[in-house]
Amino acid sequence: GFIDVLVSTGANLTHDLAEALGYHHLQGINIDPNDIDDILLHNTEMNRIYDVFMPNSAYKGIEDFVSNLNIIDDQMSVSSFLKFLGKQLPDNSHSILKICAEKDIPIFCPAFTDSGLALQLGFHHPKLNLNHFKDMLEMVNLAWDAKKAGVCFLGGGVPKNFIMQSLQFCPNSATYAIQITMDRPETGGLSGATLKEAISWGKVNENAKYSTVISDATIALPIVLWFLKESLKEKINSQR
Repeated sequence: GFIDVLVSTGANLTHDLAEALGYHHLQGINIDPNDIDDILLHNTEMNRIYDVFMPNSAYKGIEDFVSNLNIIDDQMSVSSFLKFLGKQLPDNSHSILKICAEKDIPIFCPAFTDSGLALQLGFHHPKLNLNHFKDMLEMVNLAWDAKKAGVCFLGGGVPKNFIMQSLQFCPNSATYAIQITMDRPETGGLSGATLKEAISWGKVNENAKYSTVISDATIALPIVLWFLKESLKEKINSQR
């Protein structure tokens, strides 16, 4: 595969779970978000993410699913829980959680409690106390043992820093790095911080190959993945 480790926000995993359970995000077409009546949406139990909509019924479905989980280990790491969660999803699901569980790709979510999924877990499983420190140390160990590290950031925030801080104190910092973001570096925020800047911290190698793409990740990432798949096909064909 193309990835060994995935680091995500809790929101991405919450919405991924909603889709896996059969609920859907609705794409608005030919609309001006400034003209949308958000009071009407609230009164009809419809949530808006710019020009994407999701009904409250999706969260009710997540709550039903979460409340029926049989969680045996209430002290496991977040990544272990997410693997357990993925295994509970339907076999025909194209869910990130499901596929990563099947492929044994760890998912780290350092700000997991900042999500609708974690909120429902807290309500229905109050004894659950997922261990974030286990995840932090496991991520550092993975970075430490890597002979060569490559990173790809979609956006930034907590997931980006979680990856970067793991590389900072390891023998091998990132040799390859790609960042797809719409944020700017001038404010000093991490999401817009340049990969060149990361060299000063020891997070990216001074001889690394790196590139920052100022673009919407939903546009740029499919193009990158298409190129990777086509390149792999050409490599396989040339070896026949």
